[in-house]
Amino acid sequence: MTVRAVLFEAHSAEREVELERKVLRSLGRSRLLWVDIDGSGEEELRAALDAVAAPVHVRPRAAEADRPSLSRHDGWVRIRVTAVAAPDDGAPGSQAVESGTLDLIAGSNVVVTIHDGRLDAVDAAIRQLRGELGLGVLDAAALLAVIADEILSCYLRHVEAIERRVDVLDELAIRGNAAEAYLNEVVTLRRRGAMLRRLLAPHREVFGPLARPDFEIAALGRPWPGLVDRLESTISAIEAVRELLVGSVALHQSSTGQRVNEVVKRLTILNAVLLPAVVLAGIMGMNFGLEFFDTTSNFWLVIGAMLLMATATLGVSRLRGWL
Repeated sequence: MTVRAVLFEAHSAEREVELERKVLRSLGRSRLLWVDIDGSGEEELRAALDAVAAPVHVRPRAAEADRPSLSRHDGWVRIRVTAVAAPDDGAPGSQAVESGTLDLIAGSNVVVTIHDGRLDAVDAAIRQLRGELGLGVLDAAALLAVIADEILSCYLRHVEAIERRVDVLDELAIRGNAAEAYLNEVVTLRRRGAMLRRLLAPHREVFGPLARPDFEIAALGRPWPGLVDRLESTISAIEAVRELLVGSVALHQSSTGQRVNEVVKRLTILNAVLLPAVVLAGIMGMNFGLEFFDTTSNFWLVIGAMLLMATATLGVSRLRGWL
């Protein structure tokens, strides 16, 4: 288990500190403490939460479900969210979206993040805040909003990865190459989009109350008012991925239908070219004792007539724009 405490001050850059009483007593309007706990050691977790004086009512419980939730008690608030790992470079793979539970506990000038294993959203928030002067004047609600925004950004990166892949699939749909592989990837991307939506949609129950006037806690400050809108726009972006995939499948079907029409047209022209020759051959094969059949050279005359009718059929097809 790893515990990292970062102190943000109003007039200097952030610095890592030990969880000591003098640090906690120094917190105020110009100092904000972020404690990041990576791991599930029960004793160490209890000791870290005791150090920041977090109430028992907002602490994670062992048998608690991983579903996103929101609780508040005595000036403290806890938000449990589901964070996803940022997508790898390249096309989205067939594996499931990696996700993990993140607990955000906030009190007066203190924010605690608890997770088991590395989370890209937490790392991104640390990189974003690193080296920024004056962050100590932020309140705990503002820091919560920064972390929550990074969580939503990871979801949007998955959406962008799927959108880039859909552009490639559209090109494959038009060309008509590897139809089976195309359909398999469409199904994979659709499952990924559905999984992202299932992970994110329950957060409406968590972020929704943050925008209510009665939720403002004087000790924390008011959460970023645009957070709910950002959540809804992220969900809408995920839902739009499904429409993109539906449109790609429609493009594939249209392209396939066009190719089938081209094949049918060529076969029809071929039948039209050969039909006069077949009819003529059938007539010449009838058992009638005509003098025409007594002359051997007439065979070439019949062949010439067949070629002439085929050429005439091709010429008419060209003039009508069928070829």
